[in-house]
This record gives sequence, structure tokens and C-alpha cells, in this order.
Amino acid sequence: MTLMLVGIADAENLSTKAMKTRKKLFGQEHNKTLRSMTLLGLAYQLGGRLKEAEELQAQVLETRSRVPGAEHPSTISSMDNLASIYGNQGRWKEAEELGLHLRPKVRMSNNSRSSCDDMALIAIFQIYLALPVGI
Repeated sequence: MTLMLVGIADAENLSTKAMKTRKKLFGQEHNKTLRSMTLLGLAYQLGGRLKEAEELQAQVLETRSRVPGAEHPSTISSMDNLASIYGNQGRWKEAEELGLHLRPKVRMSNNSRSSCDDMALIAIFQIYLALPVGI
């Protein structure tokens, strides 16, 4: 367990450096910057820093909703990341609502079954599996 926490701390440090560098080089809304923010958010989530993870992933989702747009696969992935954090926080209703928004967005962006479609189904399934009994 300690080894895993050291790895997460290293991931946080490296992701923070990458994010700061990419913000300086490419700007706040560039895809490379947003990817770094996503990775840092995932490191925070793995390390149990759910509030920080939520803030970063919400910022990424808001930006991706504008650039490249709400139906883009990277935006859909950002929705899934935020829904996962809500589930980790026990915010089941919000996780479910965000997860359920994934499927229609995938259908709008792609008329055929895709890996994004599968991701949406998996995200919704994971939310339901994580629900405590009685909710």
C-alpha cells in the first residue's frame, strides 16, 4: 500500500509539472494542457483527494464542452471522469445524471456503435454497481 501511495505522489508531482509547463507553452484550452489536467485529476482521485480531482475534472469538462464541443469523444470521456468522482464521493444522483447524459451525446456524434458507446454503457453500469444497497 505504501508503495502505491508513493507512486501516486510521484504521479501528482509529474502531472503538476506537465500541466504548468503545457499551460505556459500552449495555453489553458489546448488539448495537451487539458490532457495533463485530466491526468492530474486522475492522480488526485487515486490518492483520495476527491475535492481537488472534482475541481480539475469539472474545469476540463467545462472547457472541453466549448472546445472541441459537447459531442466530442474527449468531452464525453471528461463527463465519465467527473461521474466517476461523484460516485467515489457517494454523490450517486449526480453521478447517475451525468452518466446518463453520456449515451445520448455519443449517439449524436456517431450513428454507429462505437467504443465511446461502450464507454457510456460501462460508466452507467459502474455507477449502479457502486450504489449502496437501499439507495
